[in-house]
Amino acid sequence: MSPEQAAMGPGPAGDIDTRSDIYSLGVLLYELLAGITPFDAKELMSQDIDSMRKTIREKEPQRPSTRLATLGADQLTTTAERRSADTSKLLHQLQGDLDWIVMKCLEKDRQRRYDTANGLAADLKRHLDNEPVLARPPSAAYKFQKAFRRNKLVFSAAAAVAVALILGVIVSAWQVVRAKRAEADAKAALHFIHDDVLSQASPGYQANRDLTVRALLESIAGRLDQATGRPPLVEASIRQTLGSVYTELSDYPGAARQYEGALRLQRTHLGKSHPDTLRSLYGLVMARWWNGDLAQAEPLTREGLEISTRALGERDPLTLQFMQARAFVMMTLGEMPWTELEPFYLKALKLHQEVLGTNDLGTLKLIQGLSHGYVINWQEAKAESLTVEALARSQLATNHPQTSMLTIALGWTYAQLNQLEKAEDLARRSWVLRRSILGKTNSRTLSSALILATVYVHQQQFDQAEPLTAEALGQRRSLAGINDLYLPHQLSELGWAYLEQGQVAKAAELCDWGLQAMPRKPDVSHVMLPRIITQLGAVRLAQEKYSEAEALLRESSRLAEKRWPDVAYRYYVMSLLVASLAGQKNYTDAEPLLLQSCQGLQQRQASLPPILNAPRRITEAHERLVQLYDAWGKPAQAAAWKQKLAAFQQTNQSVEKKPGQP
Repeated sequence: MSPEQAAMGPGPAGDIDTRSDIYSLGVLLYELLAGITPFDAKELMSQDIDSMRKTIREKEPQRPSTRLATLGADQLTTTAERRSADTSKLLHQLQGDLDWIVMKCLEKDRQRRYDTANGLAADLKRHLDNEPVLARPPSAAYKFQKAFRRNKLVFSAAAAVAVALILGVIVSAWQVVRAKRAEADAKAALHFIHDDVLSQASPGYQANRDLTVRALLESIAGRLDQATGRPPLVEASIRQTLGSVYTELSDYPGAARQYEGALRLQRTHLGKSHPDTLRSLYGLVMARWWNGDLAQAEPLTREGLEISTRALGERDPLTLQFMQARAFVMMTLGEMPWTELEPFYLKALKLHQEVLGTNDLGTLKLIQGLSHGYVINWQEAKAESLTVEALARSQLATNHPQTSMLTIALGWTYAQLNQLEKAEDLARRSWVLRRSILGKTNSRTLSSALILATVYVHQQQFDQAEPLTAEALGQRRSLAGINDLYLPHQLSELGWAYLEQGQVAKAAELCDWGLQAMPRKPDVSHVMLPRIITQLGAVRLAQEKYSEAEALLRESSRLAEKRWPDVAYRYYVMSLLVASLAGQKNYTDAEPLLLQSCQGLQQRQASLPPILNAPRRITEAHERLVQLYDAWGKPAQAAAWKQKLAAFQQTNQSVEKKPGQP
């Protein structure tokens, strides 16, 4: 975020131009030269949003060479080694031109920055050719110094800057070399950047001068695939950078392709256990995860965790990243029993707290994931206590993004516990914060809006729910390409809430969208898929589309039995399936399933979350048995179940049949 964007806050871009991209370039170039961002990342992320914006607007960053000199000895050595240089030489080579070029990009006043990416590229080219750069006033001594270096036959050290122009931003890779063999690698990187990337920033490069971000990115990747003879680790570094940019663009297949290319080269030339190889592997894991390729992500998390633990140790931050990724993937897959996965989560959480601290963002993300695991495995009370404690202990500001994540997680937990006033307060706070920071069209903002709307519908506050629902439905087309692991479930939950209130048409629209938005692979399914399918099956029952309902509910019944064999939800799904069979007059198949579902619900009713209202579901199962026997012409059995229904209702006077429930 540039200073002018920070000053504007959320909302339309307004008077933002390409010089904001130049600022972003400066941040990336700074990090790749010095190995650290202009502002301390941990310090910045510990602030609230307003403080972050103030820092970006008002605080002047140190020059890269100055910032590099302030690093601890270990970090400075690591940074220099990654650039194939000793520390003193790296500091010397950053001082001067590169300091000034970066700082010109980071000027608070955008009028003092480079006007275009092409202007910056040209100044970097001047530096590499030992010509005077425009980033600082050229004194006579400076011009003489540059002329001397430009004509010097032998250099004591060679330096190269690898720059990839992406998103109107040049992602640069800096390598300082101490020997002629390393110099060849550096020059190979330079030629790729100059010939294959910077040339595309020139207005005369092609007839269509409005080069789009996507077209440029694909062009760079294509040229990288076609070229031969490039030093392998230079290519791996470029691919790793491209993978990161593709991920930021939410193009997860593109990111996976680049990380796979980097990984092949790094495994061959660095080995499987080298930190750079493991970083590419982690990038590939997350690309697969976000794209819903869970079957492919799972073995990668296992491999990464095993290698990182063996090579770096269990307490290394990179190992902890793999541990967190594996916990998330296994939870989403739903293949590992929760009785086995929960101890793994708790071990990972303990290590995160000991190594990174209780307020580290990684620790808080893990708590959020564990809380979600508790909710989807019908342990809402555990989720509540864990998240409440984390929020109470957290030192993050109330409007910090991670605070918002924990807040909405707790809000959803309270919704499942049917504590709707608490849920409403937390969901509203998260929605307001995300809307102000991310804008109303962001998928995360939509998630909070959907949860808040769901709470309102359960409270029968339709005047509050309707605008949020209409806004969500209005974004259907713009969100069609978004691959979000949680949005489908939230859409479906809102649809089910409307169904409970008898609004079948709206329920159908939301539940249909929810199932369509869920990534579905032939070899794997999301842990929430059974609930999404069940909710759409319930809608089809209300629409009296019994054949469609049966197909959906047979699938969800199979998945529920596999994932939650001993909880009441499995028997709730079975009860709905029976209704679809009875609607088709298939009484022979329906009877044994309905008897089983009625018994299972009564025996396990404590495992249903309060929002599902176990007494009501048991009542429905009894009613379906009475209806089945009446329709089947078995009055004695119908009478017997009417008596059982009356006895149960007398015990549970609070149970009320709501309209629209199939």
